[in-house]
Amino acid sequence: MTGAALAGMVLALAAGFVRASLWHAPVSFFSYAMALRPILGSFVTAFVFGSAAALLGFGANPDATGLAVGGAVGLFFLFISSRRDRFLRGAMLCAFRLANDETRAQAQVALRENLRVAKKKLSPTEYARVALMVTNPLTAVSAWDDAAEVLDSIEGADVIGSARSSQRGQALATVSLHRGDLEGAREALASVPRPAEEAIERWLVTTEALLDVLCGGVEKALSVVGERDDPEMEPGLRASYAIVRAHALACRGDDSQAQRELRRVVEVAGLAALERAVHPVGPATDLARELCVQEGVAFQEVRRETGTGEREEE
Repeated sequence: MTGAALAGMVLALAAGFVRASLWHAPVSFFSYAMALRPILGSFVTAFVFGSAAALLGFGANPDATGLAVGGAVGLFFLFISSRRDRFLRGAMLCAFRLANDETRAQAQVALRENLRVAKKKLSPTEYARVALMVTNPLTAVSAWDDAAEVLDSIEGADVIGSARSSQRGQALATVSLHRGDLEGAREALASVPRPAEEAIERWLVTTEALLDVLCGGVEKALSVVGERDDPEMEPGLRASYAIVRAHALACRGDDSQAQRELRRVVEVAGLAALERAVHPVGPATDLARELCVQEGVAFQEVRRETGTGEREEE
């Protein structure tokens, strides 16, 4: 029993570092729950198997048997469990840490390293899956440059297939739009075969509507979003519709109704979502800034909340 317990304790101490190494993510990024699971799992596995081997009389020295068997079996299961989706789990962990001022710089470095290794180790299709999943938390914290870099690293449709290529095109259009690259956004939209999968098509249509309203196509944009404000719609899409309407109404000179739509954005997706009414710059941008002031939050604080950490130039 002593050998099995010792094997369990050693593995428990090493479990977090082993998992962090395989995930290519700093161990300091792990939450208490994430760190506790492999610690407890490794200890229990090593102790149970080591004790069983010792009690069954394998080997001349029960303690040595428990140590060897418990350590070997515990390490095997720790390795197997940590390898499952390791690049995806590590990349997502790093991406979500971008939202914290204190960990942003370290998370950026760790995420780039994770994806660099993933691109070498995974097939282009599997790498595209990881990269596209990571894009979601990156855009959620408005890390548009990082998201663009990730999307640019994905292979073309002839390698990764049409489904993942459509996802990449939709994500690239959104990222380009919020970086102020309207032409790049249109090119990304044009690269996606239409109609796309329903979930992707909804976002493509919304992105096109925002492009239209920014380029003066108010009526065309409103014909797409109209007055639709379905509570059953996902919050991000519902907020995007309201942003399109706000720009359109502000372009018409109806500031009061545009402000109403911006308040709806805050109600649906939070104050930080107003960042998307400011970038790219459009007719409702100044109104969005004013609303931030009315809510008692300086706009640079809103951007910090979204994870960009950039100060908006006045």
